[in-house]
Amino acid sequence: MAAAAPRFRKIVVAIHGVGDQSHAETIRSVASQFGSRVHPPLPLMPLGYFSVDGGAKVKVSGLDLPPSRAQDADCAQLQELAAIGFAEVYWADIPRGAVKAGDTIEETKAWARTVVSRCEGVYRKRQQDADLLPHDFERVAGVIEEMVESVQVIENLCTVADKMGLFKFDVAPLLRDYVNDVQVVTEFPALREQIVGRFHKAMAGIVEEFGSDDGLPEIYIVAHSEGTVISFMALLQALAGTEVRDPEAAPDAQPTLVPTTWVDHVRGYMTIGSPIDKHLLLWERLWNPFRPRDGQSVFTRTPRQRIDWRNYYDLGDPVGFQLDTAYEFLRECGCKAFEFPASHDMGFARYPLPGKAHVDYWHDARVFGHFIDHVVLRLPSVLTGSRTGDRLDPARPPDRLWARLVCYALPYAVMLLLHFLAVYLLFKGVTAYSKHPISFWDVAEPVTVLAWLLAWVTVTARMLRLLKVRFDRGSHLLMLLGLLVGFALPSALLVLRVHTLPSAEIVAAAVIIITVAISLVPRRRGMDRIVLVSSGFLAAIGFAWWHVHRGGVDAALWPLVLGGAAFLYLWWLGILVFDLSFVWHRYIRHAVAQDKLIEWAPGVQARKAARRQARLGVLAEADFQQPA
Repeated sequence: MAAAAPRFRKIVVAIHGVGDQSHAETIRSVASQFGSRVHPPLPLMPLGYFSVDGGAKVKVSGLDLPPSRAQDADCAQLQELAAIGFAEVYWADIPRGAVKAGDTIEETKAWARTVVSRCEGVYRKRQQDADLLPHDFERVAGVIEEMVESVQVIENLCTVADKMGLFKFDVAPLLRDYVNDVQVVTEFPALREQIVGRFHKAMAGIVEEFGSDDGLPEIYIVAHSEGTVISFMALLQALAGTEVRDPEAAPDAQPTLVPTTWVDHVRGYMTIGSPIDKHLLLWERLWNPFRPRDGQSVFTRTPRQRIDWRNYYDLGDPVGFQLDTAYEFLRECGCKAFEFPASHDMGFARYPLPGKAHVDYWHDARVFGHFIDHVVLRLPSVLTGSRTGDRLDPARPPDRLWARLVCYALPYAVMLLLHFLAVYLLFKGVTAYSKHPISFWDVAEPVTVLAWLLAWVTVTARMLRLLKVRFDRGSHLLMLLGLLVGFALPSALLVLRVHTLPSAEIVAAAVIIITVAISLVPRRRGMDRIVLVSSGFLAAIGFAWWHVHRGGVDAALWPLVLGGAAFLYLWWLGILVFDLSFVWHRYIRHAVAQDKLIEWAPGVQARKAARRQARLGVLAEADFQQPA
């Protein structure tokens, strides 16, 4: 039964993303962002303040505000915040149960191969003049497997750094949790229906307890990561009038339908780190129920006001990105319930680390402040009911220049440092073996030049394996020219300035190693890096052996063995860091992989390109304001 005088005029509902989340942790983060707008900011509340037992049960809590008087300067603000309630939709226990069972979730690399196979199927279906061959997709699968292994190695190293108190970088658990949760949502219909049904039941419960005849409370959804996919699917089901069964009902009980009229109360929708576009592109069958039937839209319900959708994504987030495909999907389906022009799709560079970027939104007052000010607390227009002002909002979260620089420079700086240490420790092993101790500054120049040459061996060999090079493209020709210049410069310095080493032979060996790594290696998964490191290691040990025995010195062998082992391990780590950095920057940060999937969908490239131009202010977006 609806309450006669609802306490809350607005209710913010949060749904968490991937990972082993704690009850009420997500809604506490959201409530803290609202509480930080009070001066002084409200203290951080314990989880028990918001928590409630039971999966589909929901508890609406208000901020613990101080008492205010009419004459206080912040009285109006406190009253406005006092009318806002906070609730959470919790679903982490469902995928957690599937993972613990151990007989449901597919192993990461095996599942990744199915995703690549799905991409190949999409490509063959949509491209008549296909120029990609099966071995191209096989190579993609191999690269993904290598990335998974690389992340595991980096995770082990970061664990050591965390124990030493240096830094904490949890990219591996994030990606592992993301893969597991995506499998649950996309591949297992029963689990997906249970999760989406839980969202419906929580929203229906809120409206049942606090709803009134005047349309209150207004509901604002804050969704993160995979939670954006769940909430988006639930919104579409509610707008289409889909029947939803109670997910908590006993299997043998009479099916109970959950009302979906809660969608009439939704006024705002905030998505952060959203992978909705990836799901639309790769799992088309999930969205078939919402496509037009016999030329007619299935969306029969129109909310009182259009839902103001704001999407926020950091360019360093490996999961979330812009939602051009979602926009086009709404256009094609004739869904007019969302207000989602290009200016509401907001990307920025604010967080320096790729894994951490996916969760840094929760601590960013500028991102949440933008949504709070421009959607939750902003009054709609009397004439149109819209909260949208100017097309490009000057208050949108700005970039942080230092974060952008760190994002690009730090991974490659680490890669260069690892190569330098690898060469230096090999030098130390050689000099210790020959009993001719040499100071660091005496070997600084040859070590630096050799490290540079070794790094360019890595860069050249790996880029030509991670890319499908086409000589008819100017950008690829420029890349090859840059690799040639970058390789020639250290080679010339080595030959002209370092006379204590067989410099010409070292340069020739580097050329042979690159040739072997990119052309003579069989197209077998996992062989690329093995052959590169093995051939380079044999060459390095050969030159070291030649150097120490040139003077006929008879000494202990262990320094040379330790130096060679250190060289091998550090070079291997340098290759892993470069591979991860390059794949992340090119295929994720610059969205090359997603753009390729978009290119394979005929008829939408031009509209999506225009929308991106509108987002940047290059093109007027009059034709893109509202789905047609």
